[in-house]
Amino acid sequence: MAVLTAPAQDGGILPKSRLHHENKPVDAFQKWRPGFHLMPASNWANDPCGPGYIGGRFYTSFQWNPHGWEWGNMSWGHALSEDLVHWHVSKRPSMEPSAEDPCGVFTGCVWPSNPRGEEDGTLTAIYTSAQHAPIHYTMPYTPGSEVVRMATSSDLGKTWQRQPGVVLAAPKAIDVIGWRDPFIGRWECLGDSLYGVIAGGIRQKSPAVFLYRVDPHDLSCWDFDSILFAPGLNFQPHPSLDFGTNFEVTNFMTLRDNTGKNHEVLLMSVEGGRKEHSQNWVCGEISANTLEYRFGGCLDHGCFYAANSFIDPSGQRIVQGWVTEHLPPVLTEKQRWSGCLSLPRILGMRQIREVTQAPDWLHWVGETVTVLTSIPDPRVEKLRRRPLDTVEGRHLEVKASFEVDDTEVGIVLHHGESRTVVSFHPSEQLLSIKRHGMFSNMNGDECAPHSLLKVRDQEETLDIHLFFDVSVLEVFVNERLAITTRVYPENARCTAVRPFGNSGEPKVVEWAAWELGPSITYE
Repeated sequence: MAVLTAPAQDGGILPKSRLHHENKPVDAFQKWRPGFHLMPASNWANDPCGPGYIGGRFYTSFQWNPHGWEWGNMSWGHALSEDLVHWHVSKRPSMEPSAEDPCGVFTGCVWPSNPRGEEDGTLTAIYTSAQHAPIHYTMPYTPGSEVVRMATSSDLGKTWQRQPGVVLAAPKAIDVIGWRDPFIGRWECLGDSLYGVIAGGIRQKSPAVFLYRVDPHDLSCWDFDSILFAPGLNFQPHPSLDFGTNFEVTNFMTLRDNTGKNHEVLLMSVEGGRKEHSQNWVCGEISANTLEYRFGGCLDHGCFYAANSFIDPSGQRIVQGWVTEHLPPVLTEKQRWSGCLSLPRILGMRQIREVTQAPDWLHWVGETVTVLTSIPDPRVEKLRRRPLDTVEGRHLEVKASFEVDDTEVGIVLHHGESRTVVSFHPSEQLLSIKRHGMFSNMNGDECAPHSLLKVRDQEETLDIHLFFDVSVLEVFVNERLAITTRVYPENARCTAVRPFGNSGEPKVVEWAAWELGPSITYE
């Protein structure tokens, strides 16, 4: 009998003992499978599609290959929730490739009305219909490869009925390298009209966001308005931020800060930047229906992509993204699934006043720093089963605060013979996540610029909030930095979680941990 082998982190071969426990075969399907991250019953999953809320229930769809663990057969999966935390996920696709969508049902949005704009409980999906493949920003683009189509649902998205005809095609006068992922909504800064955006790029010129006016009484009627945002190829307002060559899923929104001031924001998924895929945001001023860059950043510095958002009943902007898989293909095939969605996050803006020290990559005017905030939705606290004194398990939440001097400090997650280290390096103004003794297809450590601000000459504490879900690690720092990554410890659990400091015992201001319960059921 052949023994399954896979590349080790150091380029060697994993011994048989690393793939089996006590000579018993590991259940590969369950071994690294998350318990409280939304995902289909099996196979490949990627972009969240059309999240929203209607009639007391949250709904979302996601890109899904119902027939295999690799990308392909792009369909929509479906999930419903009463609290945005516990999800009922359908085992059947809600929309699959068809004669109308021969190469796949790609990403889109959902509007809570029928196509005439009447709020009768009907949902209308507006999505990218793939007509030709392959499609990639590095390849020649076949005109008509991507068109916008529409479908309706009377059962909260469990099933969709396609509407006849094509809603929209890419403008013929523009040489695009991508044109997809429609998103619609009302944008406070543009009045009460309904607007839509399409993400893409203009060959050898810029990634771009295309703005359209949408008839609220006929959702199939889109009129081109302007190129909303086109910053130029590989626009880098600072060394750690690159806006790449092509945009994918893009959302627009108004975020109000703690002083009541409105900020106009775009979220965009970026191809062809410093990383092949990154999730950026930009804040700007709207003039003549174009957005002029003021400042921006990276929404998540890890393997979080294709962010899609909606406004919840309390008016908060909720966002989820695709958490990509990073196992060697031979092991992904064995486990028979790939990818999941992130935990829901709340986005906001905050002005921090009387700042006396801050890094130059933040938006700093006078003594006021303005930041985009991203925090895990407090509703995820419903997952807490019990507080932990000894922190170990497969599904964990940890909150910690540290007083920091000039030496490295952070949290170590032990996994038996391997470990994951989340650390802040004050002298380098850097937050890192390092994996030791485990294999992964991740390209090195996860790193992000981070600095503690001084307010009235008093330095803030380092606040870390993390969620460990077998192989998914989501880390939030000072409510303005997020890193999502994958960890694949052989024992698929944490055996201990501890604070550390390189100068001795760390100055821990707060430490709390909980065991979390599962949140996904399939039906």
